[in-house]
Amino acid sequence: MKKTDGKKKSSTKKNDKTAKKAAKLQIKEAKKQAKLAKKTKKAQEKRARHRKKSLLLEAFNFKDSDFKKEFYSSFKNFSWKETSKNLWWILIGSLLTSVSFYYFINPAKLYTNGLSAFAQLLTKVIFLKYETANPSYFDEMRALYYYPIFFAMNIPIIIWGIFKVGWRFSIYTIVYMGLNIGLLSLFSLTPYLKDYQIFRNLNLGDTDLSKTFIFAILGGLINGAGLGLLFKSGGSSGGMDFISTYISMKRKYSVANIIKNTNIIIVVIAVFLDGTVLHNRNFIDNYFGDQFFFATIVYIYIGSLVMNRVYPKFMMMTVFIISTEIEDIRKYIYSNNYLRGGNTWSVKGLYSGNEYNMMMTTMSLLEYNFFKWKISNIDPKLFMIAIPTRSMQGGNAGKPPQEKPVDVKKITS
Repeated sequence: MKKTDGKKKSSTKKNDKTAKKAAKLQIKEAKKQAKLAKKTKKAQEKRARHRKKSLLLEAFNFKDSDFKKEFYSSFKNFSWKETSKNLWWILIGSLLTSVSFYYFINPAKLYTNGLSAFAQLLTKVIFLKYETANPSYFDEMRALYYYPIFFAMNIPIIIWGIFKVGWRFSIYTIVYMGLNIGLLSLFSLTPYLKDYQIFRNLNLGDTDLSKTFIFAILGGLINGAGLGLLFKSGGSSGGMDFISTYISMKRKYSVANIIKNTNIIIVVIAVFLDGTVLHNRNFIDNYFGDQFFFATIVYIYIGSLVMNRVYPKFMMMTVFIISTEIEDIRKYIYSNNYLRGGNTWSVKGLYSGNEYNMMMTTMSLLEYNFFKWKISNIDPKLFMIAIPTRSMQGGNAGKPPQEKPVDVKKITS
């Protein structure tokens, strides 16, 4: 019995030692994993900081710009059908944004989007002496001079955009600005259009509070639809849209969300300059003393939501291309700096039995709309399927596969 008890005690001691040893190893491993996670987090933060710096440096690096190549390629692949369709979208978009500004945003004394808020503020400074002396003349002149001033402010950004965003985008934006100046001049100088008032006979209460928010909501709906059509055509309304589109292209963020966030920041600055600098109002009264600041935020949010609905630019598409010219298609995709991964394999036609190559890749709606016509010119007989993709996971999902595209000659079919 004593020997048995001794054996049990020694076995228990051994088990305790083993358990303690295992616990120490687990603690050691946990500390190791924690250190590794901390190190990985620091490396990710460092890479994020580097990406932000590299984006800023790249934005002003014009040496590697292929704007000449893009211009000749656009001229070579010019299509009257596609261009006329895009110009039609631009015309409708400019009409909607002009109506939104002239009949809703300006009468409600709200600020518009992005750089245009500073143009709006500048017109206010120029005609400030008429604000109380002759309010109707003040509103009329601000609406009339707004877009010429906005266009002048856009000239350096347009020059930058030609190099960094693209010829077609810049030209379509200039066309939109010209249409907007013409439409706003028409609204301001035509007697019936000039004197027309929305909700003329509608009783909105004793104060302008309800009118301001109704105009903000309707203005956001109309302006968001107009901007969505502009981006759908391959253009924009100018100003911060150039910068937002550039960031969107480089970082694969939703352009509507970028525009929304920058607009809110710009409106906060514009309201400060307007209220504190021009009218000597204190901070509380400036932002919380009336309804205009909050109504502007409502207008921006609604416009962003509608724009995302009209043109969901970063809805992802999984694209399957079956062709005998897959190598040329792949060369074209890589030559346009769209650093996307994918797979290729050989397939056989179910009915014909002919041999083909198939390529599968995932791209944004913007990229798909850009490539689908160009790829069809390479192989008019190709078969292409695009399927909306809810999410991607694993591998390099959402990131470029490498710093530079792989030489297509080294890729085997």
